[in-house]
Amino acid sequence: MASPRLALLLPGLGLLSEQNRNAFLEKQRANFEGEIFIISDFSGHDKNNRFTFIKISPAAKPEDFLKQGFSAALTLDVEKIITFENLSTRNATWFLPYLGMGNVIESTKRNFKEMLVSEVVNLVSFGNSYNVFSMNRIFTPEAVEVLAGYELSRRSFLTESINLLNSHGIRTTEIIKKNTVKNKSRRLTTSELAAVIMRNTKQNSVFYGGISLLTYIANVVMLYVGLSLGMIYPLAVFFSSELAGLSNFIVNEKINFKNRGFLNSAYKFGKFNAFLMVPVVLEILLLGVLSRYSKGIGTGTFFAISLISIIAVSILSFVLINRFVWAKRTNTKVYI
Repeated sequence: MASPRLALLLPGLGLLSEQNRNAFLEKQRANFEGEIFIISDFSGHDKNNRFTFIKISPAAKPEDFLKQGFSAALTLDVEKIITFENLSTRNATWFLPYLGMGNVIESTKRNFKEMLVSEVVNLVSFGNSYNVFSMNRIFTPEAVEVLAGYELSRRSFLTESINLLNSHGIRTTEIIKKNTVKNKSRRLTTSELAAVIMRNTKQNSVFYGGISLLTYIANVVMLYVGLSLGMIYPLAVFFSSELAGLSNFIVNEKINFKNRGFLNSAYKFGKFNAFLMVPVVLEILLLGVLSRYSKGIGTGTFFAISLISIIAVSILSFVLINRFVWAKRTNTKVYI
């Protein structure tokens, strides 16, 4: 099988010492047989004709270099575009085991802030990635064509790029190396963390949040309606949760996400209802225990605890349903 033609995006290559630059490139030459285009701020010459250097103007912002590099790569007849977390010789050939795959991210263990941002971004953007901050990536021309047409900010490029590919149905495989040390080199301030999350909050995420809030209100209203009609408390909880959940699903499935097809929606509703019922059953069991002691704790305390439990159930349902029903599964995680 012939080796694929690659384009390597190497910002800062010209800033390396000659010794380190030659060592990095020599690793490519020694381990890869095909033709490689080097897109960087360095104008070099390869006497062995293995590398073709394409110099682009140095950019003040990393995202500007990426956009220039992506645009340059699209003019070449290459099959994969490679980016690097760092230009050390240890990281020089990270991509070789994955060239037979499509779009790839190689991740290591997350530090706490990376974990926090990744999970919140997944929640607000319906994503499914493990570590959105790794820059060890393989892009296909199809993915690069999508990314080159968007304005991506410096700090949120890594997360936004995954979400953009998700929105276009372009699959990514994330290779997670479990036995590596946590990445301690990247530090995000609180304001940068918040900016990453805000830029990845989609319009349908806001609508989804509004619908969830209305669902919570409807749940509480229907609970008290059920109680006023004489229903026992567990039945009232089940009744209110089921009706509120059904309305939530229909509005999101058909209006917010604009999904079509009866069978697909029916299957998704089955999952939705299962995740909805898990916390509801837990709440009913909790209230069953509390009801035994309702006289001792007082009616006011009983209903206060009931209200808190409803809020807790609503939050738990929100997280579970968001992750397992609405999240797009175009990002596949593989642990090695």
